[in-house]
Amino acid sequence: MPYVDVNDWNFYYEMAGKGDDLVFLHGENHGIEYFEYQMPEFSNTNRCLTYYRRGHGKTGVPDYGYSLTNQTKDLVSLLDYFGMQKPVIVAIAFSATIAINLALDYPDRVRGIVMEGWSEIEGNPDYIDHFRRQTPAVVEILKLKGEDGLVNYILEEGNRKFPVLPKKHPLREKYARMFASRPLESYAKRMEFVTSVPNLIKRFHEVQIPVLGVDGSDDPFPAHPSLLAHVPNFRENLISDTGRFVHWENPETFNTILRRFLESI
Repeated sequence: MPYVDVNDWNFYYEMAGKGDDLVFLHGENHGIEYFEYQMPEFSNTNRCLTYYRRGHGKTGVPDYGYSLTNQTKDLVSLLDYFGMQKPVIVAIAFSATIAINLALDYPDRVRGIVMEGWSEIEGNPDYIDHFRRQTPAVVEILKLKGEDGLVNYILEEGNRKFPVLPKKHPLREKYARMFASRPLESYAKRMEFVTSVPNLIKRFHEVQIPVLGVDGSDDPFPAHPSLLAHVPNFRENLISDTGRFVHWENPETFNTILRRFLESI
């Protein structure tokens, strides 16, 4: 199986295709299966890398190292290992903080960023509070009823307890399965990560590469593009009748937007 040891941990990854480098980063409680509509298409023209971030899926749960600084180092170490000098990063939700932090701390290592559902870079306190409230219940259900029990709980509670749950079937169950497959001990680790994220808007003017924001009109944690109106290298696409995960809920539109972005930089 494709594993690589970097930055003191063993990461599961998938790579496909040849051409300009393109990295897909999943968010918190997500996984690489998230990019089922992107990896096959873009590997026809690009060398595409995706991996389970620490605390997710087949990468497993190290005891420490979940801070934004260290997860940025995870990404840099993987880029070094695979000889990716200046990829474009496609980052979803909380992984947008990793992509922007990469551009800030390693400005020569990235060519462009597409960030989707990116309100987390604002140091979003609402999302952090949501995770704090959600975590104890999720952990208790996993302990008592296992993965299937948590899937049932997510689907029964729906958007009341899981606001970002897609509205369309079968994505609702896919999301629930992806969320519930996360190892039990990792749910506390996610708080280490999300509470380490500062308000990156304050330094965004330092990012010199092209950055594209993509958001669904029905995202329950909407980003605020007006906060970046002063940044000349930033632009935003708002997709109507779509939730938080445009790349998954509306893949044809997202892939067209991403393709145009790649061709423009």
